[in-house]
Amino acid sequence: MKRSAFLKLSLLAGPVLTGASVENSDRPKVGIKVEKDQDRFNENIELSRVGSRIDTKVSTKDLEGDLYIYESRTTGKGGPPLHMHPYQDEWIFVVQGEYEFQVGEQRFLLKAGDSLLAPRQVQHAFTYEGEGLGKMIIVFQPAGKMEAFFHESSKKRTTRPTLEEQKELFRKHDMEIVGPTLLETERKSQK
Repeated sequence: MKRSAFLKLSLLAGPVLTGASVENSDRPKVGIKVEKDQDRFNENIELSRVGSRIDTKVSTKDLEGDLYIYESRTTGKGGPPLHMHPYQDEWIFVVQGEYEFQVGEQRFLLKAGDSLLAPRQVQHAFTYEGEGLGKMIIVFQPAGKMEAFFHESSKKRTTRPTLEEQKELFRKHDMEIVGPTLLETERKSQK
């Protein structure tokens, strides 16, 4: 047996040989339903600087940090700065509206029904391009500190955070800002 095949088999057999099982975990043993346009915990997570509301559908707490899924509802133009997640893959599914994404050096226009993967350690950003309401489902795997990031980002502030404050907030949640928002980039290129 090749060494790589042996190692893979050993990793897969580990839980069986040690007696570990999903039954011993804190994972739910029942389905978790979240109503349309509702948050898992009936919380109000608003990102006012980008005109977005976050509704958690699967919480970090539900699956021991393995997954975080939320619905983003956007009403204003804009989005996050160009950033990178060293530990999380991010999958996006557009439900309604049009969004422009940058992943690495590639640009994509996503419309309802389109999806996109932003792999970990690759810079990415998006901006809402549509009119009216835009909706996306976003999945982080593993969840990392993303849910906590959105909760902290939604805290009411009397002033807009400085770039250094934004960078610190991102660092605190295992992300790194690596450039401006796509909207800021477009404005600079139009001058």
